[in-house]
Amino acid sequence: MAWTKLTENWSENLQALARRFPHVSAQMLDPLKDEPTKISRVIAQTLDLTEPEAREELENLIDLQSLAREACRFSIPWRGS
Repeated sequence: MAWTKLTENWSENLQALARRFPHVSAQMLDPLKDEPTKISRVIAQTLDLTEPEAREELENLIDLQSLAREACRFSIPWRGS
């Protein structure tokens, strides 16, 4: 897991985590910033997932966040006709 991608902009990504996993509050996850195993464990327990399922969900979120950043960097300004 490219955890460093998630922690590079922790405050923004923490909010994305809270939106993606609404039953897991940002306050629960914030102290666990540098502990991805514990974060996946909290998500697994809260959402009744296995830990591998929770890790996969986290990896998907990291990928989506990364793609969104890339899209913003390469977006073409709208040009009217």
